[in-house]
Amino acid sequence: MVYREETRAIWLDSDPKLRVEALCYTVDRGHPQYAGRLSLEQQIHHVWQGHGRSGNNRDYVLETVKALEELGFRDIELHRLAERLKGARGTAPSN
Repeated sequence: MVYREETRAIWLDSDPKLRVEALCYTVDRGHPQYAGRLSLEQQIHHVWQGHGRSGNNRDYVLETVKALEELGFRDIELHRLAERLKGARGTAPSN
């Protein structure tokens, strides 16, 4: 699997002295399905092709960005991908 389930020690913002164990999923960068090295154009291409039981990947990316923003987080690369996907307005870019 491209993601590994691990338990890690974390500290809570509400009490930095309190250390707790958290279940985390970390990416295996050596896995053949790891896509972290794709260019932005390649990412867009793959997102447009993807569709699962819950819907299309474009919507999944946009909803993930929205959820991160609601939590106060910003991932520059993910936001850049989302902006490009929004700009396409529902039609896959031609190749």
